[in-house]
Amino acid sequence: MVKNENLLPLQDRYELLEKITNNISVMIYIMSLDTLGMEYTSREVRNLLGYNEQDFFKHPDFTISLYHADDYPLVAANIKHSMSMRDNELNIFSYRIRHRNGSYRWFESREMVFERDSYGTATKILGFAQDITDKVEFVNELKRKNAQLEEIARVNSHEIRRPLAAILGLITLFNKENPADEFNIEVLEKLDVSAKELDEVIHRIVDNTY
Repeated sequence: MVKNENLLPLQDRYELLEKITNNISVMIYIMSLDTLGMEYTSREVRNLLGYNEQDFFKHPDFTISLYHADDYPLVAANIKHSMSMRDNELNIFSYRIRHRNGSYRWFESREMVFERDSYGTATKILGFAQDITDKVEFVNELKRKNAQLEEIARVNSHEIRRPLAAILGLITLFNKENPADEFNIEVLEKLDVSAKELDEVIHRIVDNTY
């Protein structure tokens, strides 16, 4: 193992991490790249995910089992990247992980090499995980609203113009000098059709706004 005389013993480092993390809403962890199991998690895991620290130590694959299935390729790619990281290099990535209550929460992890073996190969990763679920949901809501606005703009530029143009054209055909003109009946019938079409388009816009 590559040693640095200025580094604290491993247990002292764990205790220092514990003191630092007692009052911050970030989960700090140390993961073994050999077993992919957690060797340390701060107490904040209880608040963020509902699990006890010991839950992660009993089974090496416990952490892996919590990741959302769709995020496995991303997690695997980042683990592979961690093995080749330089000292002080920071790897940042986001993923979903299952809360004790069964729901999935979005997290952002910032990881760096914590320990290396005698060959200089990374063996442990130090990570700082923060719950970003509210941020992700806010961004997704903005995307949904933008999609709604784009749809409204499309409807305004195409679907509203068609019945509106028909209504304006039919109005010019209406014989105001002779309301009893039989042709006015046909004009009114077509006006009714165009008005209903316009009403449907407006209702669709309103429905898409909420």
